[in-house]
Amino acid sequence: MKKVVAEWHHVLRLGGILRVAVPNFKALVEVYPKYKDLNLVYGTLYGRWEIPGSTDPTIIYHKICYDFVSLQRTLSDSGFINIHKYD
Repeated sequence: MKKVVAEWHHVLRLGGILRVAVPNFKALVEVYPKYKDLNLVYGTLYGRWEIPGSTDPTIIYHKICYDFVSLQRTLSDSGFINIHKYD
């Protein structure tokens, strides 16, 4: 991931905005105690997340989860500044 983030920083125009959507680990650990259903967090934790659709589900794949602090550190280590949560 560090190489990818460094490349994003390299190719992004000065003053450009990067928006990144990643699984939020903090939110995931809050879901289980609330709903007591591992099926709601398994996919996101293990890399395959199915989003139901009207005809076919959308499948999202990933390799890592972040919380804001860890994502902020990854971005700042590659030179990004002014990092904010975006909902």
